[in-house]
Amino acid sequence: MAAAAVGPSSSSPKGSKTSNKPWARTDIPDLTGKVCMVTGGTGGIGYETAIALVQSGAQVFVVGRSEERGNEAVEKIKNAIKLIPSAGTVSFLQAELGKLALDILINNAGISAPPTRQTTIDGFESVMGTNQLGTFAVTGQLLPSLKRSTAPRVVTVSSAMAEHCQPLDFEDFQTERKKYPGHKLQEAAVGSHPSLCAATCPTVKGGEYYGPGGLMGASGNVTKLEIPKNAKDVTAAEQLWKVSEELTKVVYN
Repeated sequence: MAAAAVGPSSSSPKGSKTSNKPWARTDIPDLTGKVCMVTGGTGGIGYETAIALVQSGAQVFVVGRSEERGNEAVEKIKNAIKLIPSAGTVSFLQAELGKLALDILINNAGISAPPTRQTTIDGFESVMGTNQLGTFAVTGQLLPSLKRSTAPRVVTVSSAMAEHCQPLDFEDFQTERKKYPGHKLQEAAVGSHPSLCAATCPTVKGGEYYGPGGLMGASGNVTKLEIPKNAKDVTAAEQLWKVSEELTKVVYN
């Protein structure tokens, strides 16, 4: 299950045909000329997010850990859009964006807690390294490209279970002494809807949080949700930012 937080509507997103119609994938506007990047876009929710953006005319860069899976995802998307004249383009990102203006960044890459503690190639605990530190570093490094856009938007995927998580333990930041259980994600096509809404709905504002409006975020139409309590802890946020800068060596200017 994914919920998306974006960087600035005063209400839940509505469809374009009637004021009471809930947001749907068909409400994505024409994205011709827009440049988008989807991390973790080689499968699951990320793949569904990427294909929807391409179908709407965007130039999409898919980012993933495996070049082989990335190229496979790109070919699948190309085959799926063959009969859509207005479709955009898709490629697996193997180099920097150069001078391109990045209009939409969707930080989708993330993993659930594995059965045993694992580490990334940089030596970070895998969940914290992927879900927080990797996202923090990628966004910071892409700031120049985002600033070239006239209306950049950054979407970061969270979990419907965030409301029920314990506060961060900065004394055991990389879970060397304990672990938190992972949670099963919603079906990928539906799970991509909060990200797509947050990335493309014109009424969405920075700092808002979207996800399924059903019981415990397990189902339902895309709805503007209350930001989880722990995410509103300013002191913890400042500490997390500082730790992230120290560990990734990426400083936001």
